[in-house]
Amino acid sequence: MAYNLTYWYVVPNINLTQEIRKKLALFCNVNINAVIESIDAPTIYDVPLLMLKEQLDKIVLTKLKLSTKNEPDLENWKAFLGRLKNPTNES
Repeated sequence: MAYNLTYWYVVPNINLTQEIRKKLALFCNVNINAVIESIDAPTIYDVPLLMLKEQLDKIVLTKLKLSTKNEPDLENWKAFLGRLKNPTNES
């Protein structure tokens, strides 16, 4: 089974408005929901949370015809990120 997962990633230094998203979707021949803003992240480890904020997980699951009912459990990831950004001296 082949999937046609067409997404358009944008790396702007501006906030994507609905109007800009509509234009990008129209000119790139993708669904407006597939226009994802790629926000600059302080670390690579912040990217999953930023993509979650853009609802990339739901878009991909919907395209794959998988359930989107359950929210991802990212508590361990958030805890890791907190420790990474706020290390304690344990010597």
